[in-house]
Amino acid sequence: MMKKALKIGLLVIIILVAVGGISFYLKLDNVKEAAEAVEINNIDLSDINDGEYIGKYTLNEMSKVKLKVVVEDNKITGIDIIEHSHGPGKSGHEINDRIIEKQGLDVDYVSGATISSKIILKAVENALNGEGEI
Repeated sequence: MMKKALKIGLLVIIILVAVGGISFYLKLDNVKEAAEAVEINNIDLSDINDGEYIGKYTLNEMSKVKLKVVVEDNKITGIDIIEHSHGPGKSGHEINDRIIEKQGLDVDYVSGATISSKIILKAVENALNGEGEI
C-alpha cells in the first residue's frame, strides 16, 4: 500500500512539473512573438537637448526595462540601466555600447539576448522621444 501511494505521489509530481514546463515554454513563445512585433525607430540626435532622459519599455512581466540616457552635444554619452527583467535569456546590456558607438538605434542585437536587446532599444527610443527628462 505504501509503495503504491509513493508511486502515485511521484507521478503527480512529474505531471505537475511537466505542466509547469509546458506552460513556461508557451509563455516564452508568446514573448518571442510580441518582441518580433516591436518596431524600433531611429532618433535624430540633432533634435535632442543636452540632459538625462528616463525611458522604459515593458513587453510583459518577464521582459521590461527602465533606463537613463545621457545626451551631451547631441551625442549619446551614456546609457545606465536602472531596472531590467529579461527572462531566461542573457541581459543584452552590451547593446548600450553599440548604441553609443553608432550614435543611433540601428544596431545589431546581442546574440542570445534578442528580446532584451529590443526592449533596451525601445526604452532608449522612448527616452529620447520625450518620455521624461530629469
